[in-house]
Amino acid sequence: MKLWPLVAVPSGVTTLTAAVTAFAGTVARIFVDETRDTSREQRLDLPGLVSSSVGVATYPEAGVQRSELVRVADIALYWAKAEGKSRVRVYRPDMGMVRQLMREPDRAARLRAAATLAKAVDARDAYTGRHSQRVAELAARIGSRLDLEPEQIELIRVAGSLHDLGKLAIPQELLCKSGQLSAVERRLLERHPEIGFQMLEPLEVEPVASWVLHHHERWDGGGYPGGLAGEHIPLAARILFVADAYDAMTDDRIYRPKLSRTDTLEELKEHAGTQFDPSVVAALIEELEGPARLAPVPLERQDEPRLRVVGMSA
Repeated sequence: MKLWPLVAVPSGVTTLTAAVTAFAGTVARIFVDETRDTSREQRLDLPGLVSSSVGVATYPEAGVQRSELVRVADIALYWAKAEGKSRVRVYRPDMGMVRQLMREPDRAARLRAAATLAKAVDARDAYTGRHSQRVAELAARIGSRLDLEPEQIELIRVAGSLHDLGKLAIPQELLCKSGQLSAVERRLLERHPEIGFQMLEPLEVEPVASWVLHHHERWDGGGYPGGLAGEHIPLAARILFVADAYDAMTDDRIYRPKLSRTDTLEELKEHAGTQFDPSVVAALIEELEGPARLAPVPLERQDEPRLRVVGMSA
């Protein structure tokens, strides 16, 4: 089924986002209904239910020329498709960066450029600051403690910087909510690994995309989105999970104050073997409390002229 961009020009400006979203949702439902009715009238043999995705551009925020509005609506449509079926997305300026990366012919360059996109995630959430960058560096240090190859450590560093990329599609008010999340809000937030994977998959940057997808899987199988357990979870994803948890607990959040390093490590040790891979937790503790070692240096800072990317999986 062909998916069409939608250009919406609402009359109100005081509640622009709400008006556009409501309008686009109505149009999407009409579009689905009419498509389904047409398929029935023409007796088309279509498997399953017909679905639609809608991208919305607003005038004059996203542009004043019709061609520009169509272009950015198409970018929003790409994001709507990436999030699943029957989705509606209103264009934001950071959405265009992913489409630009898809045109980059060099895989290593796509990885480096994609890592810079992760800064947009931290910029949207004033309470996490440089969270993605800190996770990237800590994950690389854990990988070094586990004696992984330099190329794999560098890929883990990139995956760490991109692990929350899917949160670009999560409403900012949800990311900054101080109160307890509802069940619906929790499910929406827990979709960010899948959204991140869907954003990275077209860039052909495996295994980074799969590591981002699985960075919330638990050692006991109680995580998401795949419910993987133990060594069925990629090692890099297990490393990201521990590094992410450590940085989250040692950083102030709107819903709770930060923990000390000692309390955080005790928390990680308590949940090693259930939530976290015990060997990764042990490597983190050794890295933070054991004998000092040289921190892994990003490959582009070494003598090599550029990042050498290899297709490795854990």
